[in-house]
Amino acid sequence: MNKKFIPIIAIVAAIVVVAAGYMVLFNGDNNEKEEKVSDNDGSLWILGNANGDSRIDSKDVSLIEDLVKKGGSIDINEYKMYDANNDGKITSADVTQVKALIAGTAKVISYKNIDGECRDFKVSSTGNYNIILNGRCVAEEIILLINKNPARYNIVAACKQCETYDEQLQLWAQNPKLTKSADKNGATDFEILSNIEKDLAAAGNHDPIVLCMGSIGYYNKDLEEKVKGDETVHITRLPSWEGNTMSGILTWGYLFGSQGSYKGTSAWQAAMDYEAWALKYLDPITEMAEKLTTKKTMLNVSIKEETPGVFTYSVQGPGSDPYVYSSKAGADNLGLKFGAPGQTGNVSTTKDAIAQYAKNVDVVISQILADAYAPTAQKSCDNTLDMTIRALNGWVSPNTDVYAMSFMIFNGAPYVLSMIQYAKMLYNDNSVIAGIDFDKALNEYLKLVGWDKRTDLNDMVLLSSVGHTTIKV
Repeated sequence: MNKKFIPIIAIVAAIVVVAAGYMVLFNGDNNEKEEKVSDNDGSLWILGNANGDSRIDSKDVSLIEDLVKKGGSIDINEYKMYDANNDGKITSADVTQVKALIAGTAKVISYKNIDGECRDFKVSSTGNYNIILNGRCVAEEIILLINKNPARYNIVAACKQCETYDEQLQLWAQNPKLTKSADKNGATDFEILSNIEKDLAAAGNHDPIVLCMGSIGYYNKDLEEKVKGDETVHITRLPSWEGNTMSGILTWGYLFGSQGSYKGTSAWQAAMDYEAWALKYLDPITEMAEKLTTKKTMLNVSIKEETPGVFTYSVQGPGSDPYVYSSKAGADNLGLKFGAPGQTGNVSTTKDAIAQYAKNVDVVISQILADAYAPTAQKSCDNTLDMTIRALNGWVSPNTDVYAMSFMIFNGAPYVLSMIQYAKMLYNDNSVIAGIDFDKALNEYLKLVGWDKRTDLNDMVLLSSVGHTTIKV
């Protein structure tokens, strides 16, 4: 697939117009504490991962053993990741649990969810799971993880947002028809879950049911309360599009595939393969960003044209993750000036409010909000660019760089591709960034996710941004 970085706009101050996606540009944190927050060095959120890296290994055993030998009072809040068996104490039993995890014999895996809550995950005795996907970004992650051995994972339900993946999910579903959630947020409700349980039981399928949820808009606290005590159902809430996507992939991969003798066909192997691929591209970007003496500035704006010539604007504000718009990123985000601290999602604003920052920013990225996977994606991108030029006319400086980028590149597993594109949009004059081959990275990703043999992708602008050209405004 040959996706060229096509030239699109020049205007002196560029503004990054993006919408509902997140942005963790070149976060250079190399945090060695128990929690790593940068996508670039995603941490495995499994209890027992004492050193906070992306593996459970002998280093963790040594750290926990040393703490136990030291004795005395231990603050469980400070050493929560040492509590491998999640019993509220740090003892030799935690050493035993970590050794079982390493050997692949653990019956229960304890992990931390996106809210910092520690939960116990019962490992399937058969190694098989029935999976419900809540959220498009969740689908991207789980498809990546189960691609090596889909026979072990029965996709029984998916939210409406997952319609793009119907064909692939249907192939992996044991049930003749994939159940769809009608909930506006894509979250499975109790009635749907109850019917799924009945259908599976009638078919003699007693493997655990795991609901894979992202975060924020996909919470379903009511459902979680109703399934408490049901050992056949487990709700996992792990990051799928905020600042720890890598951690979500690693942790789900570990839960689904680290125990047993599945060798190179497990979800855990798929997670490790993804990490190796991602860091191959993220590490040089991070190194470049750390050496910057002057950072580019961005303002992420989503523009919609409800009626011809009438535009609405929204800015991606502070976000839910403090590291999403880190000051250590490769560019400073002016979107932090909009909305209340901690506000999530888009902040509605006006052209005049945005205009006051127009001379202080360096790039505009206009997001393709629809048809990102359709054969009409190229046309959608061209239309988005045209709309952006008209919407920005009159308040941006001449010669600003403006880009359009597919929505699908921002969220979930393919966020690495957006990081590459951001780097090229902002710093392609850097020899390291100029040397990164986006087409190669894209094709490698498609292979990881099992889409490298699909013939229907030939005419799509799948996961690719359309580059930029010089236009006087």
